[in-house]
Amino acid sequence: MTDYFDFIKSLMEGEKREEALKGLRVVEITHFIFGPNIGRVLAQYGAEVVKIETPGEGDRYRIAAIFGRFYKRANLLYAILNANKYIIAADARNEKARKIIFELIKKADVFVENLSAGLVDAMGIGYEAIRKVNPRIIYVSCSGYGQYGPLSRLPSFDVAAQGVAGVAMKTGWEDLDEFYKLPDYFGDYLPSMYAVFAVLSALYFRKYWKRTIYRHFTM
Repeated sequence: MTDYFDFIKSLMEGEKREEALKGLRVVEITHFIFGPNIGRVLAQYGAEVVKIETPGEGDRYRIAAIFGRFYKRANLLYAILNANKYIIAADARNEKARKIIFELIKKADVFVENLSAGLVDAMGIGYEAIRKVNPRIIYVSCSGYGQYGPLSRLPSFDVAAQGVAGVAMKTGWEDLDEFYKLPDYFGDYLPSMYAVFAVLSALYFRKYWKRTIYRHFTM
């Protein structure tokens, strides 16, 4: 059995390993926690992530704080969620800015958005529009209740997600007749990790299985 300290030393001082997602390019238009955490995890493993924010507005989580203001309008959690990303300002509602966004998307593997349902289509950057620019794109849409259906147009945050999913009713203490919200934005972080897993699965499918299935059905 390898000694623990020798094992750790080999990881830290041994041959440098290439980052797992090196070469992967991601473009995101996200805000708050759900969407940005997807890009954060991908960037942490070596992906090149470009975050696009609307000029003058930006990610509204920059100033989300009940106790004060922050340097350059960026609270600490915002900084953590958007670490290792390139950040540019471009308003997708503007035709010239949209052309710049499309140029980035042409070279990207993944596009991530977590705006309200229907908003990206109204801005001209919905799936059908982006697919024309890059047919191979993996498009991740993270609205609270999906793009269609009776709840699709409703806003969703952590506490709402926990309520609708039944988490709030299934946690807490039996002797308290009230719902219990799991702390630390469980309704954002858990689904964002599902999305990361979905992205990795889609990348694997696109590179390996899609080709295999195509050969199978054309033999």
